[in-house]
Amino acid sequence: MMKLEELIKDNSISMGEAIERFEEIADTTDTDIVEAIGLDYFKAFRKEQCPFDDWKKTPNLIVMTKGFLSLFEDIMTSYLVVYLSIQLLMECSGNGITGYLQTFSFEGIEYWITCEQHGVTVLLPEEY
Repeated sequence: MMKLEELIKDNSISMGEAIERFEEIADTTDTDIVEAIGLDYFKAFRKEQCPFDDWKKTPNLIVMTKGFLSLFEDIMTSYLVVYLSIQLLMECSGNGITGYLQTFSFEGIEYWITCEQHGVTVLLPEEY
C-alpha cells in the first residue's frame, strides 16, 4: 500500500489520480483532523465567484506558504489536511470541475487552495 510520503513525491500523476490513491490510505487518518476541515460550499460552486478549472487534471504538486505551514506541528499533517480538503472538494463537486480558488477552514482558521497549471497552492487569505 502506498504511504502518504510516496504520494506527496509522485508529481507524475494528476490530482485526480492522487486523490484516488489517497482514498486507499485515508483509513489511517486522524478523525479529529477530518472533522476539523470545512469547505465554504457557497463560494466553491458559483461561477460568478471565480473561473472554473478541472481540479482532477492539475498535477499532483502542492505548494504551501509559510503562514499555512505554521498552523501545523509537522509538515505531514499539513499535507494530510490539503489532501483531505481536495478530497472533500472532489466529493462535493462530483466531477472535480469547480472554481479555481476554494475557501476552506481548519479549526476555524480560513485558508485558500488555488488550482494552477503547475499544481495547487495553499495559503492564508492575508498572504494573498
